[in-house]
Amino acid sequence: EVAPRVQASAAVGLRFNLPEGWQRIGHLGSGTSGSVDAYRFRSQDFAVKLVPNVFTSSAVALRAVREVRILSHFAHPNIVSLRDIFVEGSRFQHVYICMELLETSLARLVYSPGPPLEEKKVLCILYQMLRGLLCMHSAQVMHRDIKPSNVLVDGSGRVKLADFGLARAVSSAEEAQLDNAPRLTEYVVTRFYRAPEVVLATDKYSLPIDVWGMGCILGEMFLREVLFKGKDSLDQVRKIVAVVGTPRPEDLMWVPPGTSAFGFVRHISRTSTGADFPCVLDKLPIKSPGLSALLVDLLCFNPDRRPTAEEAIGHEAFQTFRPENDPAVASARATPLFDAGFEEELCKDLGQAKFDDRPFRAVFLEARDAFHPGEAPPSAARGSSRTMKSLVRSQACEGGAASHRGTAGGDVAAGCGVAAHGALRPL
Repeated sequence: EVAPRVQASAAVGLRFNLPEGWQRIGHLGSGTSGSVDAYRFRSQDFAVKLVPNVFTSSAVALRAVREVRILSHFAHPNIVSLRDIFVEGSRFQHVYICMELLETSLARLVYSPGPPLEEKKVLCILYQMLRGLLCMHSAQVMHRDIKPSNVLVDGSGRVKLADFGLARAVSSAEEAQLDNAPRLTEYVVTRFYRAPEVVLATDKYSLPIDVWGMGCILGEMFLREVLFKGKDSLDQVRKIVAVVGTPRPEDLMWVPPGTSAFGFVRHISRTSTGADFPCVLDKLPIKSPGLSALLVDLLCFNPDRRPTAEEAIGHEAFQTFRPENDPAVASARATPLFDAGFEEELCKDLGQAKFDDRPFRAVFLEARDAFHPGEAPPSAARGSSRTMKSLVRSQACEGGAASHRGTAGGDVAAGCGVAAHGALRPL
């Protein structure tokens, strides 16, 4: 049995206060929106994300609400599943988001000692990531933080997209419009995986930013280092141009002419001798011409010319997976639109002198109660055995349903053979 990817340290000064009977295994990681620890309850392991001081501002509260609502919306074998919500009393300040736990992240897999991932394993991992992304994009939801550490892998080769702390619907309002939130570019997408349009036209980005992230991960799986390692946001664009090549005129049509962004791209698109930068993506150690071509497509400078998740799955590189007959692809396509209408009601009074957290509290309590119909839901550190039994039953049922939904996915995962790679070990 493979142990979870835990760290020995005791997190980052945040004290988790979970219901009775939950045994802490270790710390998994921390980010801008919270800290994640591994817990065990009745022989089953979970990842629990603590979002502290969730009512600090409307932007923080809204991102947490979005994460819970979006996770609740999806049921797909390539998206991590939500298992429960915990809060501490009716006047809670922190929210605990309980999710399924997988053994490791793609980042650890890629950088584990030993030889790099074989091409067929890379293809299998990318295919599953794209299935998860197709599910999200069918619902018109952007992940907005696609990177190797937010892709989880287990010993059977299953791959799942995780960490929805920055996810939002395409139709949702930008955070910059809410409560004097920070400039979007500073926290949307980790810099090394940030698409050009996020830096150059922050009010115009959409689903293609996630496709760009997939391209960055694909290149990184082969190169075993980050493709675009910019020192800041503008240097990130310089690094991109130096690798994907000087953008052609048609690749700049999305950048408003006469703007500083347009001038900046034109300025950095020539070498010191005045020549165009060539595309050097074909220098990566990729044997398959189809996979090499897909990488170039995913990293197209023009977001309007990047393939959609649907088009990427249909690429010739994946023809052996027969996506047209894959139930997990079909279920991803059939994912209903995510209704972000609740945000309008939550945000109608934002900008007032005092932030009213009551509507946000109600959403969290409603989400918590949905896991415990007809029961007294657990407060943190006071779980009833009846409620905990319900949780375990619920997980078993969801796990079976996920296995059924992902029958083809299981076959694909078996082909990944990541356990044999040697990265899935106690950490």
